[in-house]
Amino acid sequence: MNQTQEIKSLTESQWNEWYNKVYGYFFRRVDSRSDVEDLTAVTLNDFFLKTDVKNPQGLIWVIARNKLTDFIRAKPKNQTVSFDNLPENLMSQSDIYSDRYQDRIEHLKECVKKNLKEQDYSIVELCTISDFSSEVVAVQLNLSPANVRQKLSRSLKKVREICRRVWQG
Repeated sequence: MNQTQEIKSLTESQWNEWYNKVYGYFFRRVDSRSDVEDLTAVTLNDFFLKTDVKNPQGLIWVIARNKLTDFIRAKPKNQTVSFDNLPENLMSQSDIYSDRYQDRIEHLKECVKKNLKEQDYSIVELCTISDFSSEVVAVQLNLSPANVRQKLSRSLKKVREICRRVWQG
């Protein structure tokens, strides 16, 4: 019985760790909050029911992608779309996130900036937000690409530990 409780608490902590990541994945791709919550729950259920997982990072995203594919395929194909009522600027409408999500992102950015040196913050920003390669960042900051990768890895590890509370709310 004690072993069952131990497994249950481990699963709950893992659930909390993965929930925000998987929710964000679906949130950016599905327009219904209830569908996002359902897809997140089903994905995490399938993930945690797997045993002997060698690569949890790879497995969770394969499951999430498959759930999203199944969700899209299950949508009715005979829906009619009226182009008369579409917003004028469709791109800006698709980039709208909830206020809570935007607040959490801003707090996370502040936490990262506060806890990293200026050069390390620049590396994180250029590599993650701007999606530049280590070679491009190395040229901009007058460093070697290997040094950029090492600083990025160390910086991400540091802010992952420090700023986790900010993201989890």
